[in-house]
Amino acid sequence: MEEFMYISFIHCLNREIPGLSEFLRAAGTDNERALTNALAAGFLNAAPFVCYIHSRRNIKEKCRRLGLSSALVSRICEDLFKAKSGLIGAGSLEEFNRKATALMEEWETLQGLRKLAHLPLHNIFAPKSLMTCAKRWPHLF
Repeated sequence: MEEFMYISFIHCLNREIPGLSEFLRAAGTDNERALTNALAAGFLNAAPFVCYIHSRRNIKEKCRRLGLSSALVSRICEDLFKAKSGLIGAGSLEEFNRKATALMEEWETLQGLRKLAHLPLHNIFAPKSLMTCAKRWPHLF
């Protein structure tokens, strides 16, 4: 769908539900660029999230394209998404940074690789990226 259509829809929502743009704190998508851009334009206070199912699928696909072993792909997904102990369950920015750094080192050791440098997780986990998120959406951290 075109971005302008999403923007029009969000404009209608904001018109019909006064205060929505001010009070909406998060919006989840399948990471479609047009939708993500429209949500960012229409809901300035909402942190963008990619849904769990799409995140997991995207990570698996990227790992496979990089030629990572299926065992490592499974390990990465478990380390990221496991209930209570996975990276997505980190309770603070400090815990997230600590776990992310440790996981990247473990994965690199397991694969003995340079390939992980091309995995977008590295950009997501970079402290600079996390600090940018924390500054923009402090209520999430």
